[in-house]
Amino acid sequence: MSLSNLLGILSLIIGLPGLCVALSLPAYRVVGVIAVITGGVLCFFWWLINLPSWTIIEIDRIIEIKEPDGSFATATKVTTMRANHKGLTEFTHRNIRADGTIENFRLDSATVPPSDVEKRASAYIVHERFKATRILEHRTSRLTYDLINSFPSSPEFTGYNPDYYTKKCKVEVHLPEGRTARKARAYSGVGAETKELNSPHLSSDGRTISWEGKRLRPGKLYTVEWDW
Repeated sequence: MSLSNLLGILSLIIGLPGLCVALSLPAYRVVGVIAVITGGVLCFFWWLINLPSWTIIEIDRIIEIKEPDGSFATATKVTTMRANHKGLTEFTHRNIRADGTIENFRLDSATVPPSDVEKRASAYIVHERFKATRILEHRTSRLTYDLINSFPSSPEFTGYNPDYYTKKCKVEVHLPEGRTARKARAYSGVGAETKELNSPHLSSDGRTISWEGKRLRPGKLYTVEWDW
């Protein structure tokens, strides 16, 4: 919590006794009611102004591994988002990484121009551009890319590191014929901070892994892992 937020909360707590006294005295009741309404309006606008650019309503991540040796796969990320501010013209897809090579980025089936694809260290960033948003406008985008030699081992995994608060995340992994999963698990965090989450569902034929998480926090890594 920032210092300004902490000071604001402390000021509110300190002022509550005086406000209660004002509301209990007929002579000051009108002033007290006006103060409550004004404070509520100011709190609402403070909350609105301090919202992050986007809230993720739902993200669906689909991995289709098409070769038994894991040499070729496609990843699809369908994002339903809400613009918390007016005039936004870009959404940035971050933390796109894999053990192998990533190529052929597409947004809603259209090839992403090279100028909108950026690589920083081991991760790619894809810039999605559009007309200026209205406040609280909902958008849906579909990002697809190919993964080369990215799933050679066992266990293997796919991870999601959200930039924004995510209300719901659904992950599906489709495995190729002839190589099925024996076990799947989901967890958040890394190393000593690892926390096991609700177990993914593994289909009866062992070829589809499904997991759903809710209220995912920015900056935390969420991982679905499987043995095959």
